[in-house]
Formats: sequence, C-alpha cells, structure tokens
Amino acid sequence: LLAPLIGGQAFSLVQAAEISLTAASSSVGVGQRIEVVVWLDASGDDINAIEGKVFFPPASLELQEIKDGPSIINLWVKQPKLGADRAIHYLGLIPGGYVERHGRLFTMIFQAKEVGLAELLVSQTKILLNDGQGTPAPVTFKNLTLKLVPVGLIPTNHEPLGNGQILDLDSP
Repeated sequence: LLAPLIGGQAFSLVQAAEISLTAASSSVGVGQRIEVVVWLDASGDDINAIEGKVFFPPASLELQEIKDGPSIINLWVKQPKLGADRAIHYLGLIPGGYVERHGRLFTMIFQAKEVGLAELLVSQTKILLNDGQGTPAPVTFKNLTLKLVPVGLIPTNHEPLGNGQILDLDSP
C-alpha cells in the first residue's frame, strides 16, 4: 500500500494483522459461563501460519472447554490447549492462505470464580505470510477485560451491592 509522495519519495503504510479477543458481554456473573472467541483480522496480508498464547487469571476464571472449530485453521499443528504456564497455547496452518477480516481461530469457555476484573491477554504471537518463504508478518493485539459480578447483578460503576458495600470496578 503506497501513500502519497512526500518530499519526492513514496513511503509505505505498514499494515498489521490483528489477533483479538471478544465476548458477547463484558460482564459475567460469578458461577456463570462465558465464551471468549479468538479472531484473526489479516488486514490485507495473506496469512499461512499462526502461533501464540492467551493468558487468563486462573484465580478469577476457570477454563471449562476449548473449541477448535469452526475455525479458519485447516491444520492444527498444536491444538489450543492449556499449558503448564496456565496459558492456552496454539499453532495452526492455513494452506492456501487467509486474507479476510474476521476469521475465527478458536473459542474458550470460562466460568467466573470471583467478583472483580479479569484480563485476558494475547501474547507471544507469530504470524507467517503465505509467500513461500514463511516471512513474519507484523501483528497487533486486542485484549479483553471482563467484569465478574455477583450473580443476577450487572452493576454500573460504583453501584451498591445491597449489603452496605460498594463494588468499585474502576479501582486499580
């Protein structure tokens, strides 16, 4: 992608593939389950392989299940699986490449364990281009923060819990 000439020289705008985490809601009740989907946005690159990890706080979220389909990954070298470091590891190939914007990699199902915030982080991700050389592609991340709340109560910030306590979801 070429940008306009500046000072007589063209410069290129660097695009980056993006790995993002999404859930149907940003809040979940303690004891309830929530699905978190890992997505790939190729941003115009032709992607052939992807490897990475997803970290989550095991004190706040209990991993119940990992679904590796439906997925844009045609061949799992390492199916998404919980590792000894308490992260979900994955490595997959996309023969023929992938250039689209919203490709599902896999889905994680968690159960909320305690009230608070739970941050899920994409990390140590490598993406290779479908160029016959395995050229590394630039990659960005969109992590996810979930609000874990008492069952039946989806509070706004600083909402009373009914027992004289205040749940402050904005505190560090």
